[in-house]
Amino acid sequence: MTEQPSAIVALSDEQITTVMQLARPLSPDQRSMFLEMVAAKLNGRREIGDGVVSRICRTLVREYFDPPHEHVAGGKYA
Repeated sequence: MTEQPSAIVALSDEQITTVMQLARPLSPDQRSMFLEMVAAKLNGRREIGDGVVSRICRTLVREYFDPPHEHVAGGKYA
């Protein structure tokens, strides 16, 4: 049984920048899964606008991923 190749999603430079900025705070494992989920959500769409890309990415980050918590060291003003 041969596996069918997945479809390629073509994004503009601005759209790629949006996706990567939202993926940046995720751990490498989460980032990989996030990118796969974004591609799956965009796959099959005839037209992909900037708003659609941003909305899908933000929704996925909120629903499925917890960005790492910043470590705040106790200091003079903590």
